Amino acid sequence: MMPILTTDERRRIILPRHAVEKYGQKFVAIETDKGILLKALPKDPLKALAMEGRKLPKGITMEKMKKETEEEILRYL
Repeated sequence: MMPILTTDERRRIILPRHAVEKYGQKFVAIETDKGILLKALPKDPLKALAMEGRKLPKGITMEKMKKETEEEILRYL
């Protein structure tokens, strides 16, 4: 079961200890039509981006990649 997250008096979200140990302490909050998605930031963003870039098929545009990413995020909500 997914834990219910709460905020403190300063509007900070309290994450379970195991989530912080597994994903780290830096996240980006992505606002969607269905809610907010927390995405852990990689420890080395440039290295992570380079690795993802190697997986892309040749000729894909940034616009197409953005659209596909948004669609994938919405499938999980």
